[in-house]
Order: sequence, then C-alpha cells, then structure tokens
Amino acid sequence: MINIGNVVAGSDGLNAGVNSTYFYFRSTGYLIPSVTGLYTVGCNASDGVNIFIGTQSLVHNLTGSDVANATLKYTQSGTIMLTAGVFYPLTVEWQHGGGANYELQLMWTLPVSGGPAVTQLIPSANTSTASNSITSNINYAFWNGTYSVWYPTGPGVVDPSSSIQVLPKGSIPSSGSVPFRISATNSSITLSTTPSAFFARIDGSDTLIGATSYSVSGLAASTPYYFFPYWDETTGSIKFVLGTDATIPSLTGITCAAASSQWVETTTSASIPTTGFSFEMWVKGTTAASQALMSYFTAAGVTPSTGIVMQAWIFPVGDIGFTIWNGSTWSGLLGVPVVGALNGGWHHIACTYTSANGGDTAIYMDGILLADYYTVNSTGTGTIANTSGRWHIGYVVGQAGAGLTSNTYNSLTIGPTSVYNFTLTQAEILTHFNAFIAQGATLYEAEVVADGATNLWKLNETGGTTAADSIGSNTGTYEGSPTLNQSSASISVIGTPPAAWPYQTIKAMQLQSLSSHIPLSAAAIQALTTASSTPVITSGGGTSGGTNTFNNGSGGTNGGCFTGDTPVKTAIGIPRAIIDTRRGDLVLTAKGTWRPVLALIVHEAELRTMHRLPGGGLVTFDHQILIGGEWIKAGLVYTDTIDVNEPVYTLSVSSEEPESNGYSPTTEHSFTLEDGTIATNNVYQK
Repeated sequence: MINIGNVVAGSDGLNAGVNSTYFYFRSTGYLIPSVTGLYTVGCNASDGVNIFIGTQSLVHNLTGSDVANATLKYTQSGTIMLTAGVFYPLTVEWQHGGGANYELQLMWTLPVSGGPAVTQLIPSANTSTASNSITSNINYAFWNGTYSVWYPTGPGVVDPSSSIQVLPKGSIPSSGSVPFRISATNSSITLSTTPSAFFARIDGSDTLIGATSYSVSGLAASTPYYFFPYWDETTGSIKFVLGTDATIPSLTGITCAAASSQWVETTTSASIPTTGFSFEMWVKGTTAASQALMSYFTAAGVTPSTGIVMQAWIFPVGDIGFTIWNGSTWSGLLGVPVVGALNGGWHHIACTYTSANGGDTAIYMDGILLADYYTVNSTGTGTIANTSGRWHIGYVVGQAGAGLTSNTYNSLTIGPTSVYNFTLTQAEILTHFNAFIAQGATLYEAEVVADGATNLWKLNETGGTTAADSIGSNTGTYEGSPTLNQSSASISVIGTPPAAWPYQTIKAMQLQSLSSHIPLSAAAIQALTTASSTPVITSGGGTSGGTNTFNNGSGGTNGGCFTGDTPVKTAIGIPRAIIDTRRGDLVLTAKGTWRPVLALIVHEAELRTMHRLPGGGLVTFDHQILIGGEWIKAGLVYTDTIDVNEPVYTLSVSSEEPESNGYSPTTEHSFTLEDGTIATNNVYQK
C-alpha cells in the first residue's frame, strides 16, 4: 500500500534520511486486480506523479504541482480495463519540491456492480514484487535532491551519493522507442535497429544502441506477427520475449473432420430473446475450406421461414461471416477480412446480435472488434424472426443468400463454447479472451459464469457422446464421432527462435517489463511476412500520399503521421498502438464522441525528422494537433526530435460531418492519443 505524507491523517511518514523537500520517489512491482472490470486508478498527491500500468499511462503529471486533498480524493486519475488475477506491471513516480506539505496515496475505484462506487487505497493484498505470486508488498526507493535538481528531468541527474539513492533499475517504456527496420521473405523476418538508436532511462541517462539485427525463421507466408523487444540490462543487449520464456495455458477441445460430418448438437430446443444474443468459441485450424462455426435452428432441412435463425462460418481465405434471418431475407456480415483465422493457432471468435439500430451484428476475433453491420452499412439488419431452436456447434445449414449456400461442416479443433441471452460488450469479450490467455481455463470459465452465460460447453470430455453443459441443462451430443480430448497451447509462438507471437498479449508484455528488462516499444512491433523479398509495410507514396490497409478510407495527403508505436485512446479503455488499430475501433474525437476508424493510412519508410510525444511515440512536424482551441503543427509544440527511417501511420475516421468542418475545434474528423493529444483525421491536413 502506498500511503505516505503529512496532509491526510493516518498517512505514513517519510523514510529515515529522506528530506522533507526536494525529493523523488519511485515504486515498481505488480498490480493484481481481484475482479474484472473498468477501474479508475490514480492518486491524491502533492506535487507531481506518473502512474503506469503495463505500457499504459494512467497519470502523466510528474512535472505538476498539485495540492493534495485532506481526505481520500483524486488529484489525478485515469481509467483502464483490468482482468482479475492478471499480474500487471506497475510503476509509480512521485516528486515533491518546496513547501511543507507532501502526500502520495495510490488509490483505485473498483468496477461498479449494482451498488455505489467504492474508492479506496489500493490494498497491499493486490500488489506484489513477483510476477507469478502475490507477496503483498511493492518495491520503492527515495532520492534526495536539491533546489536545482530533485527529480529526473531537465539537464541534471539525481545525485546517487547517499545510501538511499541507489539509481533505479531501468526505465518506464521509453518516450522515444528504438527505431526498427523490418524486412521479410515468405518464411523469415529480420528486425534491425538503426545505428545510434537510443532509449532514455528514468534517471535521465541515455543508452546508445548501434546497428544490430535479429532474425526469426520458420514463419508462415503472408502472416502478421508481433515481437516484444527489450534491453537486457544484465547482458547489455537487445532481446525479444520468447514463447519459451512464458508458461502458456493449454486449451482442450474436439477435433472434427468435415468429410465425416462431425459436430455438436444440443439436445433441447431453447429460446433466445429478440433483443439480443451472443456466442463465443475457441477454434483452431489450417484447412483452406469453408468452416462452419455455429448455427441455430429447429432441425436440419427446414426452410428459413420455419426455423433457421443464424449462421456463422469462416471462408477458405479466412474471412469470417455472421448472418441472421429477419423474416424476409438473410442479413449481416457476409465476410469480414481478417488475417490469421486459419493459421493453425487457437483463436477466440465471438459474434453478437442486438435489435438496437434496427438490428446489428458484430464479429470479434481475439478480443478485437472486426466489424459491425450498422457501422459499415449505416442501416440495420432487421430483427431476428425466430427465437426457438437448437444450437449446432460446427455445422451450418446452407441457405441461399445466407453466406453458406450448402450444408457445411468443419475441419477444426473446437474448444470451450458459450452462449448468452444478451449482447456482450467489447470490454466483456476482451476480458474473456485475456482471462484464458493470461491464466487459463479456470479464470476464463469464472468470467463466463460471472458475465451471465446461459450455457457453457467445455468440450473437454474424454469419452462418450455427451457434451456437458456446465452452466445450464442443455447438454450436447457429439455427432459423427469427433476426436475428443485434444489439448494444445493456447498461444502458438512461432519461429526459430520462438519470438513471433500471433497477437499482442498481456503475458508477453509482462515478460517484456521484468525487473532487468527495459521495453523498447510502447506496444509490440508488428511485422508481416510477404511472398517476396520486398520490405514489410512500405507500400504507399511517402510524403506524397499513403496506402490504406482496410477496405474503406482514403490515402494520405502530405505525410503528417505517427510512428507505429504511438498509443491511441480507444473506447474499451485499453490504448492501442496506431499500427494495431482495426476498422471499427472506436476513437475519441475533439467533439467528445466515439467514432469508428475507417482506415489505417501507411506511408513508406524514409528518413524523417520526428518529434517526441509526451505519452510515447513520434509525430511528423506537419501533423495538426489541437492546442487551446486552435489547430497547429505538432512540431511547433513538441521540439525534441530524432531522425528515424521507418513507416509512419495515421487514421481515417468515420464522420457524418461535412469536410468543411474539418478544422473546427469540435470536429469529429479527429482522434485522441492516449496522452490526451487530439490529432486531426488524415483527410484534413493543412
């Protein structure tokens, strides 16, 4: 528990030997939530504080001069989605200058679950110095300073002469990540640092890194991978988080063969509400053929008007579809492009339906919203016409206009599958995904139950023909004798060495931030294998324009862009590196509204002078940001520069406002970075 000061009655005093003025404090360890949900995390402090959870900045005000409250009340705070039982790296910095009063209380507000919000000091029981067991304490140290220099900023460095002034271990995620060049063939990737790249320690010192390279082979062609680089202070070298560094939970399920018509059918006819429903399932496969995921109908062979409600599937190219019968036609998402659905690794797929907006279907993979019908089409699907039937896992009845026109089975391994009589939120779906990846089946199943699932088929039987429903009473029957009890690692980390991760994961970020590691990217480096020796992510027109990586949106105009690690604020409460944004992600506009991303715009790698952003990442001089109600060039505000040679990115954001409103101080043609900087939408570059 961090509760130090002389403003709030009952706070602890300073350590012996620490000055009462001009001191600096730094604490590192792990934060372990007890429940899953949206937290407010912050402090009551005098004077300035930074709080980082993982790579996300919750409070970024170390240079501030706040006045602490006399009771437990925030002076600075931020919100974040946290999953119960996950060990999140935590860094807290605090500085106090002149003046008699000083205070630091680290606090959170628990997720609201039907009662009043509870704000409290973060208990010791929710903190740890270890990454895999709760020690109920946290590391910290003080540094005495002087009026000239008392915390790591400006031209000076804190004097480490006294016994309590041991220099901190390493750094928070660097505000200027090491520039990497990425090249690829169809089976390997080489990540190279540019000469004299550097990162900044929290004590104000720099480490220069010469030209180095790191190669990974044994990869699949045309597949995106994520890499988690860090500086190893023990060996003085760049390393990457490997799959062998982690303890990865296993998933168990059934393996089906399409040729043998194998699937699971529930034995009882059940009802779903017309207002909304959801299902989620874990699947893995490699066969480039249509793969049935889920359907809901009264019996095989009926016509739509008498019983079929919905169908979901994966196309041979990996696109995912989800449609519903609205009484007169099939409507929904006929094929959402996604890379990696059939790459042989486990994936969490969720589909939701709501009657809102005239009917809307949405598809998620690995916790990320791929698309929703209303956003893409600006109209509804219509509402479902039938509400009674049986769930069919891995089997779809073909229907003209529905996506799959013939009866389709699957050649997948299918793991835990659950259904809900309401529409899951994106935050709930992401929580479920992270729960399994971080901790395994026990935590995942607890989250599914806590969030109100109607049925859960674990599909982990070792024999027989019955698939038990561990929540309800709607047991399933294994049809066609699928192979039972098939287990494998929930995350398939690929390559030699195994450094290529299939997606960003809390587990890898934890390992990237261990006590002797300094993360070298604010988010994972994303690289895409290609079918030739051309560099990755370098298509586009450089400063004269860009290439959009989704199906909608326009190219760039004058190259006002960000490096790929720049964190963007999203509606789910978890920042996303701009390179990882997907079409449909909701971003915060200058108007205060949440609008979907239409396209990620890519400008090819070339030597550019970039400007450091306060919350991480780099921006070009010309990109317009909103300051005091006026749009001005970022380079006039952020003057700390570095030359880099890498692709840069910006977003095209959906808005119904006219283009003439592009430079209004409340325009929706904009998006917000995690540090609060508001940037113009790509289309509107002066």
